[in-house]
Amino acid sequence: HSWEYPRNKAFPGHANPAVEGKAKSFRRARVMANGDLIGIYNGSGMIRLNHRSEPMWTLDVRCHHDLDIGADGVLYTLIQKKAMHADINPDEPIIDELIAMVDPETGRIIRQISIINAFRASIYAPLLKKMPQTGDVLHANTIVHINAATAGVSPLFHENHLLVSLRNMDAIALIDPNRSRVVWALTGMWSLQHEPSILPSGNILIFDNTGHRGRSKILEFDPMTQVPVWQYGLTPDTAIFSSTSGACHRLPNGNTFIIESNRGRAVEVTTLGKTVWLFNNPSTWGPNNNLRGTLFDVVRIPPDFFSPDISASLVSDSLAAL
Repeated sequence: HSWEYPRNKAFPGHANPAVEGKAKSFRRARVMANGDLIGIYNGSGMIRLNHRSEPMWTLDVRCHHDLDIGADGVLYTLIQKKAMHADINPDEPIIDELIAMVDPETGRIIRQISIINAFRASIYAPLLKKMPQTGDVLHANTIVHINAATAGVSPLFHENHLLVSLRNMDAIALIDPNRSRVVWALTGMWSLQHEPSILPSGNILIFDNTGHRGRSKILEFDPMTQVPVWQYGLTPDTAIFSSTSGACHRLPNGNTFIIESNRGRAVEVTTLGKTVWLFNNPSTWGPNNNLRGTLFDVVRIPPDFFSPDISASLVSDSLAAL
């Protein structure tokens, strides 16, 4: 089965030359048990499609990179907006990052939080000095909503708090949306990172893009002690690299699913670093078709994920398409 809806059709007349060449790609997508798909056209907008790729609503704002779905169904995403912050740059606007909470039924924004202001209101405000002073100063690329089950794995995590990744600060942070304040932040073990996630052990798994001597690695660490627990990509036979993007997921079987976005490659490895599954994007490009299309993310969906009624429909649609 597949979902598809061109960006230019979702937002007719929406002039955005920067994304004209990406009219058919989603930067991030989340499938739901009823077969609906929530997708982000990077820097352009969000859409909800039903299982037949029919639009239910669109959200025409500069959301980008990531989205998450809370236990109550609320959607969490990242929005870029130009704003004046005279203490950062007195001469011109910078790009602020906003956390947006979106109604899943209507696509309307319920609330927004400025990440810069959340740092200003906290003891972690000095970290703002690490970011550039012009343009895309934070470059947020991940947002994770912490539910009740995740909150119980460590005293560091609290229900409804938000974990974000800020590439241009080499930092990850926890934000309390009720107080619009950063309550914890960490930097130092990675560079230009993506996709931090909280594991059932209370550890954090992260895709470190360029922190391993300019190359990439996957790092699992204890956020309470900052001690590395597991790493992948440190040896020649496990070398990985994606200068931008990249993702990693811990699977229920204990293996780790790694997406080398720039190489168009997804690989599942064991705790001992053995490859047990590999996928290369069949879409190629370039003068000799020797470059693979970017894989922003690949998500493993369990067999019983979809509701029984929609599962039959998806299979029927797939057979009809064949």
